[in-house]
Amino acid sequence: METDLDAFRADCKDVTDDVSDHETRLHTLERTRWPLPSLAALTGVAAPLLTLYGLLTK
Repeated sequence: METDLDAFRADCKDVTDDVSDHETRLHTLERTRWPLPSLAALTGVAAPLLTLYGLLTK
């Protein structure tokens, strides 16, 4: 019975380690993806402003 509990504890620790590893990887992916939508929004705002500036300075 004690051996089964030890095996269960070891399995639980392995699962906990795996979940922690996955969380770390997800946070890393999320951190590297945020600039893309921000860059697209910035480009979308800057393009009409630059066009308007070009038209007004002629």
